[in-house]
Amino acid sequence: AAIEAMSLGKVILASRQGGQAELIDHGRNGFLFDHGIPGDFAAKLAEVLALETRSLVAIGAAAAATVRETLNQEIIYQSKQVLLRQVKAIRNSKLFPFTRPLPKPEKLLGHGASEADTGLLSVVVPFYNMGAYIDECINSLLASTYGNLEVLIINDGSTDAASIDTLGKWSANASVKVYHKANEGLAETRNYGAAMAAGKWLAFVDADDRVHPDYYGSAIRVMEAYDNVHFVGSWVQYFGNKTDIWPTWNPEPPYILLHNTMNTSALVYKKQSFTDAGQNDKLVDYGLEDYGSVIGLLANGYRGVVIPRLLFDYRIRPDSMYRSLTRYKAMYSHQYL
Repeated sequence: AAIEAMSLGKVILASRQGGQAELIDHGRNGFLFDHGIPGDFAAKLAEVLALETRSLVAIGAAAAATVRETLNQEIIYQSKQVLLRQVKAIRNSKLFPFTRPLPKPEKLLGHGASEADTGLLSVVVPFYNMGAYIDECINSLLASTYGNLEVLIINDGSTDAASIDTLGKWSANASVKVYHKANEGLAETRNYGAAMAAGKWLAFVDADDRVHPDYYGSAIRVMEAYDNVHFVGSWVQYFGNKTDIWPTWNPEPPYILLHNTMNTSALVYKKQSFTDAGQNDKLVDYGLEDYGSVIGLLANGYRGVVIPRLLFDYRIRPDSMYRSLTRYKAMYSHQYL
């Protein structure tokens, strides 16, 4: 309405708090009042009504000229062309356009495939007495549309006989490797699995969770496209005792220091990046070791993104490790990180 009135040479009195304030130079091509100042509307209206006809005509003419010179079709078209060229340049770039800088310069790691690079993805599954859930988890991994993967189950000293028997079945599968070690906790188990991994790409998934068939292929395509993206997550579908959806977000400072914004238990990484800065820390081995890994990556210039699709299924169960996290342990872990 303000633009239409100005184009007709009318004198308008508009609020500073609206977008129209960008067009109005107070006293030259219109007038502005401030909602935050009591009585300002009445004062500015009195100012307008006190003007002589000659002044009103001049201000109206200036208003019409402003619209012609800044909002005509050709000018808008040209400005949009500039914007579209910028968007195209970003799309053709190997750098993802993150919104906030990190304390350290972004690390770049290109795809750079060599003859020896087979694009192998290593999926590490930490395991401790998870025999009731492991079949569902591994079957979801083997159903991945990204066919070039190895599955590594790392048995962290399980004590349940049925769970150990279940691992024997998977040991006979050519696509699955089972490693046994003494119990050290989840952080060390993840790190052990990463050390055993032979792939260029690395992923983790807990033994009671599931992945969508398209998850790994989609994540790897993102990391191949952007040199400054080192790990990828997705939106989360809860199942089990809960069926909600968690729309996760790119981990950007400073908010990531207050709240974990992505599915850190099941990310996909450039393995070299994880090895350089993402090792899990035993001191936060309460269910926050994966969150600590992301903080470590970001602190060293390794950035990640989230695919806004439901590609990961997270099981909610009352006896999970995270559900046993006490307030004290959570406060300690956040302070430490």
